[in-house]
Amino acid sequence: MATFWPSSSLDLNPLDFAVWCVFDGKANKTYHPNVEALKAMIT
Repeated sequence: MATFWPSSSLDLNPLDFAVWCVFDGKANKTYHPNVEALKAMIT
C-alpha cells in the first residue's frame, strides 16, 4: 500500500530529512562569520 503525502501536508516525509542532512552537513563544515556567508555556502 502506497503512502499518500499531500503537497500541503505539515508532516515531514523521508525526503525532508534527507535534504536537511545535506544542508546540515554543508552548514557545519566550516565557521561562518555572518548570515550571508552561511547562505552562500548552502546555495
